[in-house]
Amino acid sequence: MEKSKQNPMDFAMKMLAIRDYGEAELKSRMESKGFGPAEIVPAINILKKKGFLDDTVYIGKIIEKYTLKAPSGRAFIMDYLERKGLKKEQYEGLLNPVNELSVARLAFKMKFKPLKKNENPSKIRQKAANYLQTKGFDYDIIVEILNEEIKGDADYEQ
Repeated sequence: MEKSKQNPMDFAMKMLAIRDYGEAELKSRMESKGFGPAEIVPAINILKKKGFLDDTVYIGKIIEKYTLKAPSGRAFIMDYLERKGLKKEQYEGLLNPVNELSVARLAFKMKFKPLKKNENPSKIRQKAANYLQTKGFDYDIIVEILNEEIKGDADYEQ
């Protein structure tokens, strides 16, 4: 007895019920499931028409996540969006208004505040610099945050 093939629309709806996807990412998942372009394109068009698939909304949610909940720098966010199959033209306008300095300050405060009185400021500074760098913040922003937030380190104060 032959097993009936899953409907591409059902598969796409099941995927979107679990979490949000961008158009390129959903297409890739559908291709890996064995659906052909003749099945994928109409399903994607229906999802877009009904409002279930919208790259602008998806990008907005990602930017919100990586600026408020898990603060990260512009480089990290851009890399993440490109790995999800989104093009620079799609997200550039949404990412431009983000104030990277305030996001870096939030990341620092979430990870290192309150500072311990007995901990060496040089060690805190090094840990914070490494942390902010892995989060994708620019060097100039990292230096500015560290100079604002870490007092008592005579080697670095200006």
